[in-house]
Amino acid sequence: MYDKEKIENFQIRMEELIEKFDKKQAFELITTELKDCEDKYLTEFMAPLNFLNYEPVLDWIKKKCKEE
Repeated sequence: MYDKEKIENFQIRMEELIEKFDKKQAFELITTELKDCEDKYLTEFMAPLNFLNYEPVLDWIKKKCKEE
């Protein structure tokens, strides 16, 4: 079952990380959290990475796509 509340809570927590930490730290924390993410939520859980405006995000996405 698709849980919108789960997605919203995750995104709120990640937005807080982005505000609290520099880009590199936020990126590392978010991608660490994404390692344990259920595949069905991955696209939605990746959304906060868009707000980082941090170059390694694209490399991470490419790498993740190759793993699929």
